[in-house]
Amino acid sequence: MTGIKAVDNANFHAIWHQFYNSPYYFVAVQKMAKWFHPELFADLDPEATMQELHERFLPVDYAPGYWVSLKDE
Repeated sequence: MTGIKAVDNANFHAIWHQFYNSPYYFVAVQKMAKWFHPELFADLDPEATMQELHERFLPVDYAPGYWVSLKDE
C-alpha cells in the first residue's frame, strides 16, 4: 500500500504523445473523458472513432496502441 489511490486501484493510463500536435487530438480527449468519468461518457468509443478516421483519411490500416491502461476496461 502506497497510500495513493491511483496505485491502489491500478488507475494508471498512458496516451500517445503525438496527439498534442494532431487534428485527431479530440480522440485523446474522448479517451481521457472515459478514463476520468466513465459513467458520464459511456456512449463514447474512442477506439471506433480512431478506426473510422484511419479508414476514411489515412492510407494505412488501423492498428490499436494509441493508449494503454492498467485498469481493465
